[in-house]
Amino acid sequence: MKPLAFILFALVGSMILTIPMQAYADAQLDSLLRIANQARDNIKIRLSQLETVPNEISKLYEQGSAETDALAKSVLEGDVTTAKQHFLSAMKLFKDISNEISSYVSVAAETLSSTDSSELKTIIIRIEKDANRLKAVATKNNIEIDFIEFDNLIQIAKQNLDAGNVDEVNKTLRVAKQFILDAYNSISEVAKQRTTDRAKVFAAKQIESLDKLISQAKDLGLSQDIIDNLQTAKEKLQKISDASQIVLETKGINTIREKLSASTVNRLNAIVKQLESKLDNLNKNLQDDDSGTKIKTANDMIVELKQLVLDNNLKGALHKINSINEILNTIKVQTEATNDTSNSVETTDSTNKTVGNADSEVERIKAKIQTTEEQLNNLSETVTQNKIATKWIARAFSLLEDAKLNLDTSPEKTMNTLNEVDKIIRMVQKLVS
Repeated sequence: MKPLAFILFALVGSMILTIPMQAYADAQLDSLLRIANQARDNIKIRLSQLETVPNEISKLYEQGSAETDALAKSVLEGDVTTAKQHFLSAMKLFKDISNEISSYVSVAAETLSSTDSSELKTIIIRIEKDANRLKAVATKNNIEIDFIEFDNLIQIAKQNLDAGNVDEVNKTLRVAKQFILDAYNSISEVAKQRTTDRAKVFAAKQIESLDKLISQAKDLGLSQDIIDNLQTAKEKLQKISDASQIVLETKGINTIREKLSASTVNRLNAIVKQLESKLDNLNKNLQDDDSGTKIKTANDMIVELKQLVLDNNLKGALHKINSINEILNTIKVQTEATNDTSNSVETTDSTNKTVGNADSEVERIKAKIQTTEEQLNNLSETVTQNKIATKWIARAFSLLEDAKLNLDTSPEKTMNTLNEVDKIIRMVQKLVS
C-alpha cells in the first residue's frame, strides 16, 4: 500500500502551473481519439470499483470526458491543431485522476482489523506524520484548516490502545483517516482555484501585451493579416477561464509573436533605408547651414535607430523614427520655401493630365502588393521545417517592404521588385511540393 506521502507529492505538484511538453505531431487523429477513449474507459472502470468517489476525482473525470468529446468533434471536423490540444488536455486530466485514485485507494484500503497492538501503534504514527505534512502544506500556502478535531481523535485512539480497546481504536482511526482525506480535498480545491486565478492574471497580462503589439503593428504598417491574427488571439484569451486552455492559447500567441518579430525587423530595416535615402536627397539640395546641421543630427539619430533595431527595442525605435521624421519635415519645408516657384504655373496643366493615369497605376500596384503579401503569409506557415525555404521567404518579405517604400516615388521599380518576389514564391513552392 502507498503511504499518504504520495498524496502530498501530487498535491504540491498540482500547485504548479505546468505546460505539457510532449508533442504528438506525427500521430494520426483517429489514433489520438482511440487512445483518449481507452484512457477514459479505463478510468471509468477504476471509478466503478470504488465504494465512494471523492468530489475532486469526479470533477476531474467530468473535465477529462468533456475534453475527449471535444477531441472527437475536432477529429470529425479535421481540425488538427484543436484536436491535439484537446488530446493533451484529456490525457493530462486522466493522468491526474489515476494518481488521485491510487492515493485515495492507498488510504481507504488501510487495514484496521488487526488485533496486533504494535501494528496499530505503527498506523497511528504514520497517520500523524501524514497529518503533519498536510499541516505544513496548509501553513505554507496560507490555507486555513482546523486540525484540532484530528488531534483529539489521535489522542482518543492512543488512550484506547493503551486500554486494549482495539475495536474503538479501529473506529477512531477510520474517522481520523477520513478527516485527512477531507483535508486533502480541501487543500487540493484551493490549490486548483489559485492556479486558475494565476492563469487569469497571466491571461490579463498577455491581453495587455497583445494590445501593445497590435498598436505597434499598425504604427509600423505591418500586414493586416498579422494584425488580424493578434486581434483574434486577444479575443480568444478574453473568453477563456480554464488554466490549461490559457496555457495552450499562449503557446499559439508565442508563434504569432515570432512571425511578428521577423516582420517588424524587416519593416524597421526598410524604414531605415527610406530615411537614409531621404537624407541623401536632401543633402544634395542644401539651401542653408541650418539645414546642414539638421541633416547631421538626423544622420546621428539614424545610427542610434539602427542600434535600437539590433537591440529589439521596438518602443525606442518607433520614438526615434518619429523624431527623425520631425527633423526631415522641417528641412523639407525650408528647401521647398527657397526653391524658385516661377515654373509652377507652367507645369500645372501637364501635371493634372498625368495624375489620373498615375493614380490608376498606383492602385493596381497596391492590389498586387496585397495579393503578394497574402501569398507570402500563407506560404510562410507551411515551410517552418524547411530552413532553405524559410530564408527565401524572409528575403521575399524584405523585398516586399522595399516595394512598398518605392511605390510613391517609383512605381516601375516597385513592379520590378514584385516580379522578383513572384520568382521567389514560385521557387519556394517547388521546394516544398
